[in-house]
Amino acid sequence: MQTLVKEKTNNLVYILGAITAIIFAVNRTIGSLPLFLLGCAIMLFALILLKFDDLFLYTIILFPFLHAIKFSSTSAAFYGYYFILVSIKYFVKNEFKFKFCFSLLAFFLCVTLTSVKYSNYNLIITEIREVFCLLFLITMFNNDKYLNREYISKILVCAIFGATISATSFLLGARHERNFATLTFPCLVAINLLLCVYNKKTTIANILSMLILAVGALINSSRTNFIILLLVVLVPVFLLFDKGKVKYGIYSLFVIVVIVVIINFTFSDIIDSVLQRFEGDDVETGHGRIEIWKFYINLTCSSWDRFLFGNGFYANYSNFISNHEHNSFVQVFSRFGIIGTIFWTFMYFNLFKQISFRTGKFKISSIVPFLCFIGCNMGVGNMGAMDFVCLYLCCCLIVRYCSMSGDK
Repeated sequence: MQTLVKEKTNNLVYILGAITAIIFAVNRTIGSLPLFLLGCAIMLFALILLKFDDLFLYTIILFPFLHAIKFSSTSAAFYGYYFILVSIKYFVKNEFKFKFCFSLLAFFLCVTLTSVKYSNYNLIITEIREVFCLLFLITMFNNDKYLNREYISKILVCAIFGATISATSFLLGARHERNFATLTFPCLVAINLLLCVYNKKTTIANILSMLILAVGALINSSRTNFIILLLVVLVPVFLLFDKGKVKYGIYSLFVIVVIVVIINFTFSDIIDSVLQRFEGDDVETGHGRIEIWKFYINLTCSSWDRFLFGNGFYANYSNFISNHEHNSFVQVFSRFGIIGTIFWTFMYFNLFKQISFRTGKFKISSIVPFLCFIGCNMGVGNMGAMDFVCLYLCCCLIVRYCSMSGDK
């Protein structure tokens, strides 16, 4: 009877998640305030009535739909504050782990110093959400209860479920934020594929979800997506290494290189278009990404105080360059300097260590989502965003999930 009740609760989580996501999707398409308020009401209902385990799953369903959860055309803060409320609900009933606080508090101090230096406090407001939610995740996953294979699987399935709804909205013609889809879809295609492999079961739902995510990424018209989707091919190749078939793995890598060379010659116009995005010098149109990165790196290294504490918010330099960093890692270095970058790295390393280092046999194939994550963030400036935090969490969890699974 208890199992039946639990299954019904989980079904409620998926139903509430789907309804909320669809409501926000329609709201972002037609701009209806009543629909937005209805979506908020359902989130409040879930926050109050769901137990934490199911509430977290519901929250994860919504993260791939973050681009739709906005109360204005520019604000993306709503989900971040909701995540903080979810965190508070956890902390009320669980012990707070102070030993994980150092790197987060040190990073926040760096953010504060940079914001005061440039009299721009937008960074503090943004990083309050990131730091608080990272602290929550590090504390939550210190508990082995949330690191068992079954619950990890539920978290990842919920993320894929929400992303599939998001990609479906793209297929139906909705266009919200290309950068968000660029970051989310390819990475979750790789995670979905790994779940199928290490769960030793592939369903029609898995196949449909991967197809929808892949097509949604392609029609997103992001050239970064086009490149990162190719990395998913590494999953079956690395699986050969995991099974000890090194020779076949090397042969497969060689075949992939040959295919890439053939594609380069056959579709040279498309490849040139992709490369132009990075190598061009027309910064005003969003091309010339390398030129943009060089500008911010050189600016940060132009003096000792900038190198140590960063340049602050990119809007401070709109007179010199009209585009932001278009690279999450350059973004961190530019905005917070070397000191802030070090502590920011420690924050995310703590979360990775908390989850992925407590593993069984490491699987090489499990790093493919991380490769997709890093690749996407090298073409998108997404530092401090909740989708960055949540997707990073999913990448950590799939490493642990694969290590806990038998060889396939």
